[in-house]
Amino acid sequence: MAMVARWYVCAAMVAEADGRPGSRALVEYLLHGAWACDDAGDVDAPSDCRERTAAALQALHEAGDRYRFDDASADCALLADLRRRSGRPLEAGAAARAGLELADSPFFRRLLELQLRLAELCDTDAHLYEEALADAGAEPDEQVVGDT
Repeated sequence: MAMVARWYVCAAMVAEADGRPGSRALVEYLLHGAWACDDAGDVDAPSDCRERTAAALQALHEAGDRYRFDDASADCALLADLRRRSGRPLEAGAAARAGLELADSPFFRRLLELQLRLAELCDTDAHLYEEALADAGAEPDEQVVGDT
């Protein structure tokens, strides 16, 4: 595991030791840990970080909180991506469908539609949010959330 990924995973362990399994900090550290593993070309560690991130995100929701955005569908898009990239297409599809029911934003609607299509294809690869916009023939006119 790359040094930067280790830093994020260690920070996540500290956040977990704090006794709050559903904190924004924990989601953040684990998510960035997964991305750092991806960047380093690690094969196994990103999936573990994604699974832990998904569990922390669900705990955050159970506590009545959201990770980042006002639109609840944004967290569903993140959860769909985490599950899909971890090789759990059924759970990814369920998260995407739940998000589509909540989506207020055209941006997140397109992002969730992309996640649903990718889950149906059992695609575990990284994709850019621009793909969702390109599929819809749109320009990035709303919040940018990075890679999906």
